[in-house]
Amino acid sequence: MREGMKGFFNKAKTAYNEAQQEIQKKDQERKQKRNIAKKKKSFEMSKWFGENPSFTQKNTFSLYKETFDYIEHQLLSEGESVINVIEVRYNKTMNLQPKGLLLCTKLRLLFIHRVRGNQLIEEFSFSRMRDIVIADKGTASLSIVIKYDNSTTFNFDKVIDSNDAQFFVYTVKNVLNKSVSKPSGTGSGNKKSNNQKPIDNNEKYKMLEKVADLKEKGILSEEEFQMEKNKILNN
Repeated sequence: MREGMKGFFNKAKTAYNEAQQEIQKKDQERKQKRNIAKKKKSFEMSKWFGENPSFTQKNTFSLYKETFDYIEHQLLSEGESVINVIEVRYNKTMNLQPKGLLLCTKLRLLFIHRVRGNQLIEEFSFSRMRDIVIADKGTASLSIVIKYDNSTTFNFDKVIDSNDAQFFVYTVKNVLNKSVSKPSGTGSGNKKSNNQKPIDNNEKYKMLEKVADLKEKGILSEEEFQMEKNKILNN
């Protein structure tokens, strides 16, 4: 009788151990899948925002994942890549103010809105662009304004992260200055605001990373990179 009970408990213990091992194995597989998915998402995000995206940029990527896929596979021409992208609301008309992505490549500046079958894609010409600036309207968010030579302006608001806004405008100005020939010292992109606020060390670190990313993408030469790096460090 005792031998029978002992055998029963041994079998039960073995079955329990095997069940625990199976649970641990499945947990390990789930963790591995999550890690793979996380690495894949980080890799995809780095194509748009670099290696260290901000919290706002991470949210933008999650919200517009399908739009990013459309841009990469349907919208960009061969050899064209996105240098910078930011979430905005486009104040096109009084009754049409769609939210979407404003993106910059070496060739063009684009606004893309794609929601539930509705689509708006608009291109802004570097050859006609006089300037791009940040407008602070005293609200919780900022605005980005594109200015054409004929005094036409295009307004984009609901920009939450000021660092992202500043770097987006900085990126476009760099591309604009290379795309449009301007007499030395007369381009509005070269003007420095007397009201420019000092940059704290944390912001400097983020901007240095982003400038290095522009160098990696071929937007800045080594000389330009060193100049921009010195500007940031000396601010």
